[in-house]
Amino acid sequence: MLAIDDDELNRDMITRVLQKSGFPIQCAASGEEGRKLIQEFEPDLVVCDVRLPDSSGFDICKDVKSDERTSHILFALISSQETSPESKVEGLQSGADEYIVRPINHKELVARMHALARIQQAALALRVSEQRFLTLAQTAPTGIVRTDPQGNIVYVNDHWCELTGISGAKAPGKRWDLGVHPDDVKRVSKLFNNRDTGKAECRFIGKDENIRWVMLTAACEANHDGEITGHIGAMIDITERKDATDKLAALNQTLDKQVASRTEQLAHTNELLLREIKERKRAEEELKQLPHRILEAQETERRRVARELHDGVSQILASVQFRIRNASQSIEDLGDEKVISEIKQAEQLLERTLKEVRNISHDLCPSELDDLGLIPAIQSLVQHFEVRSGVDVSLELPEWKSRVQPDIELAFYRILQEALSNVDRHADASVVEITLSKDDNAITLAVRDDGKGFGKSTKSSDGGLGLVNMRERTESIDGSVAITSPPTGGARIEIVVPLNPEKSS
Repeated sequence: MLAIDDDELNRDMITRVLQKSGFPIQCAASGEEGRKLIQEFEPDLVVCDVRLPDSSGFDICKDVKSDERTSHILFALISSQETSPESKVEGLQSGADEYIVRPINHKELVARMHALARIQQAALALRVSEQRFLTLAQTAPTGIVRTDPQGNIVYVNDHWCELTGISGAKAPGKRWDLGVHPDDVKRVSKLFNNRDTGKAECRFIGKDENIRWVMLTAACEANHDGEITGHIGAMIDITERKDATDKLAALNQTLDKQVASRTEQLAHTNELLLREIKERKRAEEELKQLPHRILEAQETERRRVARELHDGVSQILASVQFRIRNASQSIEDLGDEKVISEIKQAEQLLERTLKEVRNISHDLCPSELDDLGLIPAIQSLVQHFEVRSGVDVSLELPEWKSRVQPDIELAFYRILQEALSNVDRHADASVVEITLSKDDNAITLAVRDDGKGFGKSTKSSDGGLGLVNMRERTESIDGSVAITSPPTGGARIEIVVPLNPEKSS
């Protein structure tokens, strides 16, 4: 802000009051000094005394407003004496934005300066917006035209001039449809006669009477009261696109003929392909079912072998054991210690053999699984494992109110059986943790041991036969398996099987 006043007291008062209100301000004691400061730093606002020793405030105001470089500066005239209406009119006609008459209350002076500052900010924003529009319009790869409410051109950019062949100096004042093909004017005029944004393709007569196709988009501009102040249009040259479209249409017609000639051939080929796809799908389905059928066959064979062992081999061994015991009693009466010792060893060996046969028969077809369900079967399996391996097992089982499908129970039992077998043969573990859990969505089995894990000397988690069997078992009941073995040792196997309502029984 700049204050111009030859009276030191008035100048100091204005400076003190406005600085206290937060206005940065400079002062000038004469018209000449004020003109110099205006040219040097272009203040946003000038407060100038009407009567100065070397100049008139009216003249300074006229000079500022007539100079394009400083015309945006807000100018307030201030009079130190009683002022006639004619003087106020003269000041405002000179371009002044405000006319203040002393004496004036300090608060009123500050309020008027704030009002001028708001005007200045709004004007600046408008100037910036206008400049931004001009910059965008000049750099846009489209022709831009702006009209007044009556449809007369007020602005065109260089690209519009290139498209139309009309110079930017001749366009202002002409009608918006300048250059539009006469047959298209009526159709396109709707764009410039309403408030809605619209677009239309039309022909444009350019340089040397060449006709080009353009896409014209137009939108109305309105003030705060909703009154239309003009329209703005954007024009894109689509001649090449139209030509390409015509060529494409001709090409499509040719292609359609070629396609028609191949339709019969393709129909026959498609029939052959569909037949082959059908055969492949059937083969893939059979292949997908193969692991499940293998598992079913294995279980059938397990039951048969278990039955043979129980009903045949076990009975024979039991009969042999009974006869050896009878023979042992008879030999003891003879008193031959060597023969008695041999018979005792044979009897013990037969006892172990009979026990092993019964264990094998039980592992092949556990009666607890069919009779009592998965939970008792797992408890029995773990008990036998602890006795056989000497490994401590931590077992966490849920309390199930109902059983699940037999194939799911069997799969979980066989998976756990395989996992414990792997621990016994490869893991060198001292502790095994088994957790079986069930919720409304899935059944989860987790087996963790503190053994040596899957090292280089052990078959890897994706190659071991036992682990492959676990994966196949899991996939047969639509489950997923995760096998991990950290570098620090140990291994963890987690089986998750989705549980649908119809899978519970």
